[in-house]
Amino acid sequence: GALATADLRKEVRRILLPLLVIAGEQDPVTTVEDARWLQSQIAGAELAVLPASHLSNVACPQTFSNAVCQFLTR
Repeated sequence: GALATADLRKEVRRILLPLLVIAGEQDPVTTVEDARWLQSQIAGAELAVLPASHLSNVACPQTFSNAVCQFLTR
């Protein structure tokens, strides 16, 4: 509930560590457009768009795991 009303857009530029933004291409709540915005605000952030809705780690676990593993081993 707290995050539903929080506006943290001004805070994301403070993220300095490597970040992988993961978006589900059919997610109606946190959209791919939202993920692209987040990626654009964080220097060096990467984006993975997966064939899923909101729970991409459940809908496509192998694709999700591959994206995370590739990111972590770079």
